[in-house]
Amino acid sequence: MQKKAKKTKLEDLSRYVGVCIYCKKEIHSDDSFVALVNTLNPITHKYAHYQCMKDDDDNRKEDSTFE
Repeated sequence: MQKKAKKTKLEDLSRYVGVCIYCKKEIHSDDSFVALVNTLNPITHKYAHYQCMKDDDDNRKEDSTFE
């Protein structure tokens, strides 16, 4: 008797999502990333690594502080 072929779950696959708008590296589905809405009609997205976006936000906060 033959065994059934093992199916690959979609959660186990790493899919290409897009290019990070900050570091210009590829983003895959298993990376930590955010989708930013570019236009609403038709809806399009830009993608960024979470850490790249967080670093950029921190840099903007530091630039705008007044002492």
